[in-house]
Amino acid sequence: MKSSKLLLKIIIFILCILVSIKFHTEFAYANDNFNKNVINVDKIEKYWWGCRRYMSSDQVSKFSNDFDLLAAEFSLIGGLSTPISFLNPLLGIITSSMFEISSSYCWLLSTYLAKVDRGNGIIIDFINGFIFRVRAI
Repeated sequence: MKSSKLLLKIIIFILCILVSIKFHTEFAYANDNFNKNVINVDKIEKYWWGCRRYMSSDQVSKFSNDFDLLAAEFSLIGGLSTPISFLNPLLGIITSSMFEISSSYCWLLSTYLAKVDRGNGIIIDFINGFIFRVRAI
C-alpha cells in the first residue's frame, strides 16, 4: 500500500514538472518597423473587466502555433496520466480529463485565432486568463 502511494506521488510530481515547463510560453512583440500600416499593433489596454490585446498577423500565426503545441502536449500528458487510474480511479479520471479538456480549449483557440485573422491582425479580450472575445482588426 505504501509503495503504491509513493508511486502515485512520484507520478504526480513528474506530471507537475512537465506541465510547469510549458507554462513559460513566449509571446512575440512587434517592434517599430513591423507592420507600420496597422494602428495599435501589439498594444495592451487594461480595463476593469480584464485586458485587451492587439496583435499583428505574424504574431497571430506564432500565437496559434504555440497553442497547437500546447494542445498536443496537454493531450500527451493526459494520455500518459491514465495509468494513475489503476492506483486511484477517481484521481486518474480527474487528472486525465483535466489535461484533455485543457488540450481541447487550446486547440479550439488555435484554430479560431487562425480563422479570424484576415491579414491585418486581431483584437483579443481576456478576463482572468481566459479569452472570451476575438475580433479581426
